[in-house]
Amino acid sequence: MADEERAVDRPPTSVDLTLQNLNLNLLVSLDALLRERNVTAAARALGVSQPTASAALARLRTHFDDRLLVRQGREMVLTPLASGLVEAAQHAIVAVTQVFGHKPGTVRDEDITRNFRFASSDYGTAIALPPLAARIHADAPSATLTIETSKPLDLSTLDERLRTIDGVIVPRGIVDGLPHIELFSDEWVGVVSAHRADAPEALTMHDLAARPWVTTFSERSMYVPVMRQLSLLGVTPRPVVTVQNFAEAAPFIDAGPFLAVMQRRLAERMAEAWRLRILDLPFEPVPIVQALWWHPIHERDPEHRWLRTTLADLVSRGIYSQE
Repeated sequence: MADEERAVDRPPTSVDLTLQNLNLNLLVSLDALLRERNVTAAARALGVSQPTASAALARLRTHFDDRLLVRQGREMVLTPLASGLVEAAQHAIVAVTQVFGHKPGTVRDEDITRNFRFASSDYGTAIALPPLAARIHADAPSATLTIETSKPLDLSTLDERLRTIDGVIVPRGIVDGLPHIELFSDEWVGVVSAHRADAPEALTMHDLAARPWVTTFSERSMYVPVMRQLSLLGVTPRPVVTVQNFAEAAPFIDAGPFLAVMQRRLAERMAEAWRLRILDLPFEPVPIVQALWWHPIHERDPEHRWLRTTLADLVSRGIYSQE
């Protein structure tokens, strides 16, 4: 007992005094300011006014005795000290959330009424989400899904977008540094008409350069690895038709001398409905590893944890295995 009393009554150290005087809201502000590198953008991410974010930056500058953000030309950049705080701030946010954001670790299936929201291409929607939707409906019939496929992924606003949805389904290599679950692997293939006399039986590098292409508006995000490979190989595709998603490419390929590059799993499904021929590419394309990515703020959310556990169970059962 005496030891306990001495532990309680001991004089505070300088570290204790620093923590006692520190508002943990400043940690959240610090994380946002380091990520956004802009007071207005940080305020938007935090859901506060710009003056409030500016006041937080002023307090942080006093605390660290450092400018943290300085103007360089037309942009704000991190000082050396601020750059060294980025990873530490992220880890601190996770640790604080685990301590103070703790909620009961489980939730009953029948109590889940959430509308789970995902952003995905038509490829991710067609391959990854139907098994998940079926499982959610079976286990938690009051839950619903909303899937956004109308616009391409904008990486510059991804952090902000992921705060408002439950996840985005895109291949590994497009998104980095976020928690995720890998779902399945796939490969890039060429697709041409199966009934036209001028359609090749096998693709050559000359075909890739000479034939007219059908491309999608998501080419910047979805095609980056394979398109970079083509560029390094000296091939510049010649797009003639641009559509909104991969599924819309099928009728054009069926009707004309067009070539498209898409994921094998999706191409095989489309070939069943359209007269399409699937061909191996004349080089070794980078593999596709499709994954669900989410924002760290969802880590302690019981319903989101339930979603991740359900999805991980589907993966472990081989639901997404290539047949």
